[in-house]
Amino acid sequence: MNKEKKENLFIIAFDIFLVGILLNSTKFNVIEPAIKMIHIIQIIGTVLAMVKIIIDVIDIFKSKKKIKINYLYLLFFISTLIIFYITKSKTIVYFDVFILAAKDVDFNRILRSTFRTLIVTFIFVLCSCFFGLIEDLTVDRVDIIRHSYGWNSPNCFILTVFEMITLYLYLNRKKLNLMRFCICFIALFTTYYFTNSRMGFLSGLLLIFIFMLLRYTKFSKLYDIFKYLIYALPTLLIVLYLGLTFAFQKYNLYELDDKLTGRLFYSSNAIEEYKIKPFGTKIDFVGQQLEEEYTEGRVYNYVDNSYLKTLLNYGVIFTIYLLIFLFLLNRYAYKRKNYYLLTILVISELYCFFDSWLIGIEFNPFLLLLASYIYPICYKKEKLEIKSKNKKILSISVAAYNLGDMIKQCLDSFVKSDVLDYLEIIVTDDGSKDNTAEIVNEYVNKYPDSIKLVKQRNQGPGSTVNSGIKHATGKYFRMVDGDDRVVTSNLKELITYLDNTNVDMIINDYDYLDHKAEKIIGTSEHLEIESYKEYQFEDICDQIYLEMHNVIYKTDLLKSKKITLDNGFYTDVQYLLYPIPYVKTCVYIDKSIYVYRINQSNQSVSLKSLQKNIDTHNQRLNNLIEFYKENKKRLSDNKKYHVLRRITNFADNQLAILLTFDIDNKQIKKIKDYNESLSKNEDIFKLYSKGKKYKLLDKSNYKLINLLHKMVLRKIK
Repeated sequence: MNKEKKENLFIIAFDIFLVGILLNSTKFNVIEPAIKMIHIIQIIGTVLAMVKIIIDVIDIFKSKKKIKINYLYLLFFISTLIIFYITKSKTIVYFDVFILAAKDVDFNRILRSTFRTLIVTFIFVLCSCFFGLIEDLTVDRVDIIRHSYGWNSPNCFILTVFEMITLYLYLNRKKLNLMRFCICFIALFTTYYFTNSRMGFLSGLLLIFIFMLLRYTKFSKLYDIFKYLIYALPTLLIVLYLGLTFAFQKYNLYELDDKLTGRLFYSSNAIEEYKIKPFGTKIDFVGQQLEEEYTEGRVYNYVDNSYLKTLLNYGVIFTIYLLIFLFLLNRYAYKRKNYYLLTILVISELYCFFDSWLIGIEFNPFLLLLASYIYPICYKKEKLEIKSKNKKILSISVAAYNLGDMIKQCLDSFVKSDVLDYLEIIVTDDGSKDNTAEIVNEYVNKYPDSIKLVKQRNQGPGSTVNSGIKHATGKYFRMVDGDDRVVTSNLKELITYLDNTNVDMIINDYDYLDHKAEKIIGTSEHLEIESYKEYQFEDICDQIYLEMHNVIYKTDLLKSKKITLDNGFYTDVQYLLYPIPYVKTCVYIDKSIYVYRINQSNQSVSLKSLQKNIDTHNQRLNNLIEFYKENKKRLSDNKKYHVLRRITNFADNQLAILLTFDIDNKQIKKIKDYNESLSKNEDIFKLYSKGKKYKLLDKSNYKLINLLHKMVLRKIK
């Protein structure tokens, strides 16, 4: 079975299971016919997930690659079987099955499907309650009536809303705006008004607030300061809660317990009754809404803390493993600079300090990320070596124009590596008037087998790319600006991989270098795909944003398809889009290869340069539109969207340049004519018209153009 079919199988299995497990959290679970149906739905979903696991294991053993057993994780799954035998808990089975089944499934697709299923199920339950099919369980709390609207408890109701808000914000994290935040806040506040569930409301409020800070400020820097605290957060929370519980028993901390709504008292009862054991114990937590004859003579001992409940129910061994897994997830999110994911994980872990849903994947689908970590059988990582002898693996085209003061840094980053013999550095001097060519010639004389100098009259950056492609003989090709450089320490790993792969495109991370401070100030955002894994480009092109600094092409692809850019400025997008119709496979490497210099006054994106070259920028846009028209039929839907997104971004930049000039009637007419010309291209205009600048002009009938002029100038400067 191919990857797509296996992924579809998991999505179907998880959706079916999700419907069953969510309905089991509602008052349908007390209606006799519905109980059987819910049970059948859960079984069907779980069985389909187990089929996916079996197919994955068969594929692994059928593969010619070497495999290895990860005994640490194998022991984990064996221990969960022992726990299930002792506790008879289905939750532990669901945890195992769906994390194993999620192997190699696109995580964002899981979240999108989960969100849709949650919405549909949520509406169904509300309607069922409204029409009297299930009851609205109410709980009195000091003159406040808490509604559950069909769910088992008010807390369960707000938890479902919290999960929907979490998924909505995360899935739309790249296009968040005040309207989306307001929608989430209204949904959360309305739910709180009827449920009076404080922890769910506060957790959701904190989530929305931090997402807003991440969207509009540099709040992410705070994570850099407290990263080790974040890694260890789950461990600290369980130690804190256990410490408070035992301190309550010894020192009678009733005032503190009142603020925690009796949690320490109830936890103390639970510990005394069930004890902490290696593999847990079968627990029947006694709650408040049970029949009197059931609770008679027993102490209320329901534990509203995920960490302690897990420790009592599933034992010390499972809890230790779980804390390790949560540590790995937090580190994963931080290392990839996915601060939105990190925020969700941290707030969920804090929320679980006051609730008990931590390992329930129906309410915590982000646990499925563990599929990448804890699979007990995997392919053995082969130690790659450079096999090519006397052969260039990577051709680097270096664009140089009047860079006598910086070209040395660029070339030194190559010659100081221990893989220079496998590099072909083609420096195209674009008619420099300083000593750039002389400096490069010194390197050519010293390293004649690795460095070439091509001289030409001044024609602009695009011509240097064409020159590089023309003279390239290496297996792969990449561009490096002469005022930038590469990360020397990561070159060997890159070259070794390039020698052992045959993909069409490689995408890498890159660092930002502040020109004035001459130091690294940041790294590009990690992609949310697995590193060193081969993908079909059309499967992931909606998740990536290509830039000159992060892309490497197969040289044969560029030469055979006669990829040629315009001479002059603003040809970056041409270089990134023209090969796309022919790119089939790609790999992402989560290492910084390129060092991109920013904050230079003479860069082509400076205000002065943008205004001076506005006609050139517009011509590049027209050429990109023609490229789209010519290749539209050969592009898949995903590739089409990828291309359109970049062209409309380019078109939006052209509008921004037009807005930087002084606004008078003549300039307003130019902007109107420009927008009118774009409207003739239906596909492009459909995306372009969703841009903030165009929408502001269109909806205000250009009355807010002066305000927009000031905003654009402020942003560029």
